Amino acid sequence: MKTSLFVWIILFLLLIGVGCKKEQLVTDINRTIHVRNNGADMPVHLHGNFETKVIVLVVHGGPGGDDLGYRLANGIRTLESRYLMAYWDQRGQGMSHGKYEKENLTVQMMAEDMNAVVKVLKSIYGADTKVYALGHSWGGMVVSKYVTTQDFQHNLQGWINVNGAVNFIQEEKDLVELFQKVAKEQISEGRKVGEWTEVLNYVKGIDTSNISEDDGLQLNRYGHKAEEWLYEGGIWGGPDTVSAKNKFADFSYLVSVNHLQVFSSVIISNLRLGKDARKLYVDKDLWKVEIPSLFIGGKYDLIVPPTSAQNAYDKVSSQKKELFIFETSGHNTISDDAALFVRTVVDFVERTD
Repeated sequence: MKTSLFVWIILFLLLIGVGCKKEQLVTDINRTIHVRNNGADMPVHLHGNFETKVIVLVVHGGPGGDDLGYRLANGIRTLESRYLMAYWDQRGQGMSHGKYEKENLTVQMMAEDMNAVVKVLKSIYGADTKVYALGHSWGGMVVSKYVTTQDFQHNLQGWINVNGAVNFIQEEKDLVELFQKVAKEQISEGRKVGEWTEVLNYVKGIDTSNISEDDGLQLNRYGHKAEEWLYEGGIWGGPDTVSAKNKFADFSYLVSVNHLQVFSSVIISNLRLGKDARKLYVDKDLWKVEIPSLFIGGKYDLIVPPTSAQNAYDKVSSQKKELFIFETSGHNTISDDAALFVRTVVDFVERTD
């Protein structure tokens, strides 16, 4: 009798333990998987809550960026309480490894890599898992290529394009116009007059009918500087929490990545992929997109102008598409207006789930 009671107690305790472990796996997932595709070994860091069976795949900026830094942004980190966030380091970037020819470092190969990542996530968490792709900046180019390649888009429940690029050349032309507008506005208000005058004089000398690669790079450099100037001028309330200056102040990020590898990938991948992307006009194929699509831009985004979000919104064929231009944001709407970003993404997911 005592033995029988003891056995039942042990079984009861085991059942409680299994139940708790299962609940923890669902609501508090913290793990890393690796996806291998065509010579590249790419980490995918999984953090968050899978109760809703929704995974948001974060496709980082760059080229040459990494994904773990996005966890430092309030907007992204808040989403982990609702969804399972998947942070993927793209081929040749972040903490990815592998051995492959440089010819395989292309936007097209990134799209195929992303398809492998989506398939692996569904194989682990179930075919009925709802995957949303959230591409920021350069990540918008990667996801745009993904959703216009073969039938890849149908592996997604929806596409969230955040300050995402879809046509480098057109966006550079639009930046020249936006720089002039913002520079004149800031000069008239007496903010950073010397800096904005330098920018204004530079962009006035650009031939928009034939923007060179060097001009494109200089516009990008000025865009990143402008992010700081506009923040200091009070245009938005939150700092760029995806920037390097904040990354290196966070201990969890410092110990999670090999910074020498990340730094070297920025140089190599940026040069290689930047050249490839300038030859692409992914927006011309966006008419193929039928899945629910959300486009977010920043009014003061001087890296990927808000006209890019409008352009993509106009061209997709989806019957469920939404466009939001944040009035007090720059390139990082994720952190410039974190509360609005979270509400916008959650509302979109709940309407399309």
